[in-house]
Amino acid sequence: MTTLHSRRRRSARRRSTSRRQQTYQATAQAGLETTAWAPPSALRRAPSLLLAAASLALLLYFFVGESFYVADVQAQGNALLTSQELLQASGVRGWSSFYVNERQVAERLEAAFPAIRSVRVRCRLPNRVKLIVDERAPQVVWEAANGRYLLDAEGMVIKGAESLRDLVLIKDGDRGAAKLRDELDVAEAITTAQALAELLGDTRVFAYTQDKGIILRHTDAAGAEYEVYFGVGPDVAVRFANMQALIKRVQDEGLRNIAYLDVRYNRMAIGFRSP
Repeated sequence: MTTLHSRRRRSARRRSTSRRQQTYQATAQAGLETTAWAPPSALRRAPSLLLAAASLALLLYFFVGESFYVADVQAQGNALLTSQELLQASGVRGWSSFYVNERQVAERLEAAFPAIRSVRVRCRLPNRVKLIVDERAPQVVWEAANGRYLLDAEGMVIKGAESLRDLVLIKDGDRGAAKLRDELDVAEAITTAQALAELLGDTRVFAYTQDKGIILRHTDAAGAEYEVYFGVGPDVAVRFANMQALIKRVQDEGLRNIAYLDVRYNRMAIGFRSP
């Protein structure tokens, strides 16, 4: 009896000891999991912060670094306008390349110069800007009451004319004034004058009025001067032949006091001065 009771107590103590050991081990494991060391959050974010700071420094270098301020502006395709004129009007010299708005620069140049049909602006890093210009082609020099101007084929006043530039000169007989961007209704007069100049060879100066069209001043063999009203429009060669025929008639018949020859229409006319 005593022995059996003693065995039961020892068995109970062993079970109690085993449970305490299991509880200790479980508690120890739980403690290890909850108290494991980890770096502070600031240290974990350090690489990201360093990368962000480096990126910011790089951006600041790009935007404010002197190497990226426009120092080289090149113009291509310009003949009427100088590169210096284009540079000054573009306003890009000294700007950061990152602030150059290509579309706005193009619009600024097109607004400043009627001689420009269109312009493309190309910005290249670190500090280059290229202006690719498409200019209107001057066809004649137009002499208005207030000066000489270059006109394109449509009659637009595109630029002041410092010289004739081997172009036909048309003097406005109506003595109207002109200004840049004016669109004169003289497209036919331009083509007529150019064609007539080709036929004449040595004459490149004409007058023009709305009612008479192109006017040629002719000096005959006797030294007498008179005007030829040539008109405008097609059939220049026909009117040129009629003009030559009338001039020959004047010479052959020895006509004097000629005021004008009119070859604008099929029915040609000779005008005389009053005695």
